[in-house]
Amino acid sequence: MKLFRLVSLFFLLFTGFFTLAQDKEEVIQHIRDRYYRINGGGLDLEQYQVGELKVTEENDQIVIIKEPTADGVFEYYFDGAFKSKRPYFVYFASKDKNYKPDLRLYLSSKLEIVWYKENQEEIDLGFYEGPYELILKAVNAFNTVKYRNKGRSAKAKSILTYIDSVDKMRKVRDTLNYESYPNEGNFSRWHFSYTTAGGKKVMEEKRQGGEHGSSQEITYFKDDQKILTISEGSVWLGFFDASSVNVTFYENGNPFRAEDYNSYGENVSTYSSNSTKPTWFDRSKMVPEVNVY
Repeated sequence: MKLFRLVSLFFLLFTGFFTLAQDKEEVIQHIRDRYYRINGGGLDLEQYQVGELKVTEENDQIVIIKEPTADGVFEYYFDGAFKSKRPYFVYFASKDKNYKPDLRLYLSSKLEIVWYKENQEEIDLGFYEGPYELILKAVNAFNTVKYRNKGRSAKAKSILTYIDSVDKMRKVRDTLNYESYPNEGNFSRWHFSYTTAGGKKVMEEKRQGGEHGSSQEITYFKDDQKILTISEGSVWLGFFDASSVNVTFYENGNPFRAEDYNSYGENVSTYSSNSTKPTWFDRSKMVPEVNVY
């Protein structure tokens, strides 16, 4: 049931990408109003730097992050009044417009792509097509700033080292459950248990999926205690691939840290027939939201 809710949540969260609920011109004007207000002067703004990221805050809320690159500068705009961690406008100022164009991405409050321009030309986006990597870059920058003081503890790093050894070890797999429904969107469900050669359980996998989405939950064990769960899910339509990962660390059966990753439509798949890891997505491409308990 938990995995079903995970897949269902994606449809609810990302429906906004596909259905524009507000008038385009109205949304664009609202974005411009916010942009010129925050850049127009006369406001009490705080500015500071986190690594290469230049941050502007209003009333202790992030409103602008500027990220320099070799080709220019990305600017990400957030609505501080609503404490939003999702961008409403992304701008790239190119050093050489002939080599790499200026970019402007206008987004609604639901992260709908309202307008996308390269230099001064509006780009006609195709079927579920969009510059989703720009949204992911903006959220990555926001999370880098927001959660900069919540790095992994030695305890969490030790668990990940153990997990890596489990992924690489030779294990015995036992199929606890398998169901297939080819007439219902090719939906299937699996439940596997993994033990060492000596019979000690080290991992479980629960998976389910169909034509446009899939999810899985991987649980790792040490000395009969759950120490880590990785819940992954994805919904794909055309070029759009909304992927999400939750990694939760446990001690004595209780969670002490949770990391939530989202791709916002960008493809972050790590599929490889040679991989020893059961996970589907490259978490290094996504900066997580972090909760420490």
